[in-house]
Amino acid sequence: MLDNLHNILTTSSGTAALRDVVELIRPPKKAAPDDIDARIDALTDALAADDELLEAFDLALVEALSESQLAHAFAESGILQRRGFFAEFGSRLLRRALPRQHAEGATRHRILEIFEPGDFRWVTGASLEAWIRLFELVVDHHLWRAPSAQIDEAMTILAHRIGAMGSDEQFRTKLDAAADDDARPFLQLTELVHQFGPRNDATRCTDAYEQLVDAIDACRRRVEALRRNRDTVGTNLRLTRATRRLLQQ
Repeated sequence: MLDNLHNILTTSSGTAALRDVVELIRPPKKAAPDDIDARIDALTDALAADDELLEAFDLALVEALSESQLAHAFAESGILQRRGFFAEFGSRLLRRALPRQHAEGATRHRILEIFEPGDFRWVTGASLEAWIRLFELVVDHHLWRAPSAQIDEAMTILAHRIGAMGSDEQFRTKLDAAADDDARPFLQLTELVHQFGPRNDATRCTDAYEQLVDAIDACRRRVEALRRNRDTVGTNLRLTRATRRLLQQ
């Protein structure tokens, strides 16, 4: 593997290099979890043993990430889709006939350039420990930092979405019935997110941060109160899904 990895990282870069590295460690179909771990561990060991290789691998990651629009990935990763079960099921069936086209700079487009459609099987089949070893090696190298502008944009996206849901008439009525306080924290989030960030001086940023955390906690308390009191205020599948999505956001 070491010779092949050296050849990949010295003759290509960015997304192309990462795609070739994934191809190098891709296990055969139906490989056992231990065999998958062994391939990831071999990559980790090879990078750890050669500083120049690790530097080249980090540079490939930097190039791929720098070319990606990460805001929506930051704002949507690990969060339930807005659509319900049947709408999402129908959408997935449709995409089998008409695959979704992602913008070239989108994170999903970049992932599809690096991985093949069936790769999720071995990626999720590997142990968490094997991936942690690799990621810790890369993170400890401290070469790449997430762009603050895209983190700011992701926070703004989340604040807008939480505020829109909090102002929904049906949802707001149930929130008011479930909570004892009269706080209206949902619509405050967007303003507080704009106040918090690198654009402002340290003192103002600290104050905005504390206010933002207070507003987030208030939103969370109201949503959790609604979930606790669902027998009293009533609930349905849409509301259950919406409150779970809100807490994730």
